[in-house]
Amino acid sequence: MHWRMALLGFIGLMFAGEAPSSVAEPAAVQVPYRLTATKHILVRAKINGRGPYNLVLDTGAPVVVLARKLAEPLGITPDGGHWADLKRLEFEGGVVMENVATRFDDLYQLEGMNGLGLAGAEIHGLVGYPVLARFRIEYDFTKAKLAWTPLAAKPDELARRPGGAMGSAGLQALGTVMKGLGKFLGADQLAASKPRGFAGMSLAVENEQLRVSNVVAGAPADRAGLRVGDIVRQANGRDVTTIEMFGITLATLTPAQALKLLIVRGDVERDVSIELGEGF
Repeated sequence: MHWRMALLGFIGLMFAGEAPSSVAEPAAVQVPYRLTATKHILVRAKINGRGPYNLVLDTGAPVVVLARKLAEPLGITPDGGHWADLKRLEFEGGVVMENVATRFDDLYQLEGMNGLGLAGAEIHGLVGYPVLARFRIEYDFTKAKLAWTPLAAKPDELARRPGGAMGSAGLQALGTVMKGLGKFLGADQLAASKPRGFAGMSLAVENEQLRVSNVVAGAPADRAGLRVGDIVRQANGRDVTTIEMFGITLATLTPAQALKLLIVRGDVERDVSIELGEGF
């Protein structure tokens, strides 16, 4: 009898010493990023195997949003509500997602930033909450990469139908609120005392030349006759060869002031004067 009790005691001690089983947490993926001149977090991603494209991480964006001009080169035909599923979204570093619901839309905020050259790089879209909430992301701005750890729980999917949580009216309302925010807060609450001038154009560096890559329809640059492909040599009498140099000149101007450009179209130099609108 005594030996049986001793054996049971030994077995009890043996099992008591074992640690409870646990499921190993997935390894974090190191995603390279950069802070833009406007302090936005910019990552690069390939979409359906093409790219890379520059995307801003924005937890305030309710979906992934891409510029409409990307649909054609990506071989995507959005539906009537400007929605489509990305077959593959691959972030630099190795984070891969499939069948990502995306809206193709020209958000005026991105058009404005690209037109002003504020970020120092062309922004192609936003990565919103439904993607970011699938990861625990560690932000350490002393490091060159962000640690993305996949989470088991997934965020609730947002409605995609027009009139739902993310119908077209929802995005338009979001844009309207953001556009009026600066006026509501008042000049003393803003970082700059005066609104920036808005040209409505995007630039890219090609062959060490500053080339117009996009002109927003109906914007000041469009009304002034600027065209995609024009090479910008000077801005208000100063030679410009980088987007940053152009942005510095533009940042000093306010609405209704003139941005005078010396451009080359074909083999002919032209003077273009753009009366700036109101930026943000």
